[in-house]
Amino acid sequence: MMLLPLWILTSVLALVCVIWTIIRIARSSGLLAFCTFLFFPLGIIHLVRHWGDDDLDIRVPFLAAIVFQCLNLFLVYRMWGWTTDPAAVEQALYESLAGQVGIEEEDENAGQINRQIAIAGQAGSVSYMGGRVPLPDAHASVEVPEHFRFARAEDVRALAASMDRPLPPGAQGWIVHDRVSLSERGAWFVEVRWFPIGHVAEGDAASLDPARLLSARERVLSNTVTSVPIEWKGFVIRPDRSAETGTIVWSELTHYLDRDVELVNCYAYLPGRAGVLRYSVEFLQPGRAELGYRAVRLLASRTRFDQDWNHADYSTLWDKNSKRTVADVVSGEAFR
Repeated sequence: MMLLPLWILTSVLALVCVIWTIIRIARSSGLLAFCTFLFFPLGIIHLVRHWGDDDLDIRVPFLAAIVFQCLNLFLVYRMWGWTTDPAAVEQALYESLAGQVGIEEEDENAGQINRQIAIAGQAGSVSYMGGRVPLPDAHASVEVPEHFRFARAEDVRALAASMDRPLPPGAQGWIVHDRVSLSERGAWFVEVRWFPIGHVAEGDAASLDPARLLSARERVLSNTVTSVPIEWKGFVIRPDRSAETGTIVWSELTHYLDRDVELVNCYAYLPGRAGVLRYSVEFLQPGRAELGYRAVRLLASRTRFDQDWNHADYSTLWDKNSKRTVADVVSGEAFR
């Protein structure tokens, strides 16, 4: 994604122009230069006083700094949109489904062989790590269990593309069991994903009643416009919330109508100060539902947010409020 390099470039250019502006203002007034450093719009005072002065004129650096800062904010907005865009998520998930159940457009024999060769080649170049792994975007870390290994998103991006399972926005990486070969058809793994939607409130305790969650989930899915025709079949394992960590875990069954296949998705959500961290195993055959559920629950139990980034550390003054509740996370309303 090219937005991040552009954001870094505009940030650097804006900083250079700000410093250039401060230096010129300091030639006239050290106090005003200091105040402008603290609150840049105060530079307008100097701009008006010394307009056209060859030595003190700040038109070029001052106006350039504003332009670069505006571009910087625009890029932040675009990156935020990419991170939370439902259409992008939907397309990525559908392509992921295609890779899982073997929906290919190429010839079943030669095409499948070429695909497996490409996957095996990419899988061999992936770097894995164990132990405590930081998740910087989420301000958290996970203690990778024995017999599992973690690969960062940037290391599996090419592999994911070759598997027809492109990484969705916000993906942090994959956690793979050491007995699983990703080159095998139907290989499963746990995807780690961060949703920077802001703080999610606890909400009314009654909203977490299983019957209400079931009704809310059905309502959200029925009102969601999607290019992937599905029929939600309900919870395989109903949502269970940990009073200690706030983690909520469940698995559900979905019927993908255009392929006439029923698959299980398993989720563990951890609300933090600035968003929600998710572990997921998606598009499993129903016989593997218990395996996927245990995997996401285990990883969630071994995850800790950094100091001052826990759910309880939320500040109404400084932090973003998602205006959603934990029940909205389960229903999917929080991500619409």
